[in-house]
Amino acid sequence: MRRLLVALLAALAGCQVDLDDTAGKACDDEHPCRAGRFCVDGRCLDVLPEPPDAGTVPTDGGRPDAGSAPDAGKRWYQAVHGFTGRSVLEGCALEIDALRGNRVVSVIRSAADTADRATANMGATTLLPQTGQGRLRGRFQLPADLRLRGNSTWLVLSAGSAQLLTLYFTASGQLGCYSGPDTLTTTAVNATAAIDGGFVPNRDYLIEVAWQRGRFRNVWVDGVPMMQQTLNANPPAALDPDLLRLGIFRYDGTADAGWTITLTDWQIADDANAKLTD
Repeated sequence: MRRLLVALLAALAGCQVDLDDTAGKACDDEHPCRAGRFCVDGRCLDVLPEPPDAGTVPTDGGRPDAGSAPDAGKRWYQAVHGFTGRSVLEGCALEIDALRGNRVVSVIRSAADTADRATANMGATTLLPQTGQGRLRGRFQLPADLRLRGNSTWLVLSAGSAQLLTLYFTASGQLGCYSGPDTLTTTAVNATAAIDGGFVPNRDYLIEVAWQRGRFRNVWVDGVPMMQQTLNANPPAALDPDLLRLGIFRYDGTADAGWTITLTDWQIADDANAKLTD
């Protein structure tokens, strides 16, 4: 028995188990990813980049845990598709970390108009909703308490010069969502909401927005409804997005100090009822 045990231990000692469980690690045919991840362009990813066809027309822009099958209608995913460009003004900083799912860290130094932008841009219309509806989902994290002196926009989905959807923070630390006139309805749509205790540093917050032109625009934070709005039943002519910006796009305050935000796991679908998952 003792000889058998020694032989077994020797055999096990010759086996090497890869314990590297980091998404984004290098991979190839001889160095595969662990089970559950896929080797895409030499990196291990949690999802396979095969966006399905557009989903069905939504009925209610339901809660994040409702709707069609997971990832139905998904078109763009930050970790898989990345970005087509960036906009960084003098004195600002932008990091796009390919080893962490194209994580975006946006930093501005002040509220001056010449130094208040650092965005990662996705300008491929084939990856943006073109059906008059959509769903957007992702996470943000703040390294420090918000101390803004005015509104600051940190996500923009636009069609030409029109802002179809923006997310922003107010000077009082509320989350805001704005859609310009003649985008989702004939007039501008704007709403703000606060959460108990405010947005605290070093915590991931999950944001989800669903919309359909002329019908509704709904916003959730960590699965909780925050801004649920019914729109004018007579929508404007089709105006589909051609640019998504992640990162601080504008700061309307007067303070010298800027601020920083980290954005991860963002994705977009052209089905307002899509059940998007990480």
